[in-house]
Parts: sequence; structure tokens; C-alpha cells
Amino acid sequence: MAADSYHCERRDLFEKLKDAEWFCRFVDYQYKSVVFDMEPVTPLLSDYWTRQAHFRWVKDIRTVSSKEYDGRPLDHFKHAGFLCYWLRRCPPLYDLAKNPDPAFAGIKYRDPKKVLTQYGNVFAAFDIGLRICRYWESARTDIGYSNAVRDQIMRFTIPQRSEYIEDICYTLAEKNISPHSLHMLYKSLFLALRPS
Repeated sequence: MAADSYHCERRDLFEKLKDAEWFCRFVDYQYKSVVFDMEPVTPLLSDYWTRQAHFRWVKDIRTVSSKEYDGRPLDHFKHAGFLCYWLRRCPPLYDLAKNPDPAFAGIKYRDPKKVLTQYGNVFAAFDIGLRICRYWESARTDIGYSNAVRDQIMRFTIPQRSEYIEDICYTLAEKNISPHSLHMLYKSLFLALRPS
């Protein structure tokens, strides 16, 4: 798998994600090579549930585009909100296995990050959506972001050990939250960076 092919940072991402095979490879790459990268565990993913997430995501974005947007394309926050929602509802991650990477044999054993063992699916879903929003928001031409702010947007992260991430993961795992709510949540993270 070509590492640069399945990044969130690409202009044709939403078109590529509509293809089921590409979507499956993208999710596999995001979970294994980004979210769980350098962890002593590696995620085992269900092809069935990944394909279910794809089917439902495509169906929803088409429906919302035609019914709420009069056929216009959805913005990145809406795409990411629906993607996070369906990766949460159709969780690809079904188990964790010992990381097969031989580089870990020489590293003193450490426990994987608690957020990944406790909330691996919802954290990965939220993180993928956040990285998509980060890239697309920084690339906007309809907002007069300075270059410094664009860089700040691209570097924006939420620490895995923060109370915010714990609350997001708990809410996504235990409560009923809509894709529209996720859309607004993602959007709200970047509003303060917009010029007045």
C-alpha cells in the first residue's frame, strides 16, 4: 500500500472515498498506520463492517446533498461528521493483536494508550474526521486566513490524554449523537481561528 495514497490531506479525498475498495484501504491505513502507529498493539478490522460504514456513508451524503443542499456538494465538516458517525455505528475495529512489527521486540514493553484500548473505534473515527477538517479548512480560499493561521490549523491537535478527548470518546461510545451534531462539533473547533 502506497503510504501517500491514503492520507486525509488530498483534494480528491471525498471523490476517492465514494469507491468502496478505496474506502476500505483508506480506513485500514488510517487505523493501522496513523491512529495505532507505534503502539504495541495493532487493530484487527472487519471488512464487513468497513463496507457497511462505506455503504451507509455514501447513502447519507447523497441523501443530504439532494434533500438539504439542492444537489450541491457538502462541506468538509458535513462529510467528516457523517464519516465519523458511520465509522462509529459500523465499527471496523473488532479486536487488538500484538503488533507484529519486529521493531517493537527491541523496545521495552509498554501498555498501549488507554484511549486506544478503551475507545479505539470512536477515537479513530473522531480523529480521522478531525484530520480531514483540519486539511480542508486550512485550504479554504473563501476565508481570508493568513498563512500563519493556515499553518496553525494544520497543526491543530487535541492531546489524546486530554479531558476533551475522554469526554468525546465517552459521548461517542455511550450516547446517541447525530452526524449533524458531529458536523457542528467539528466546525466549532475552527471558528475561533477565522478572521473577524
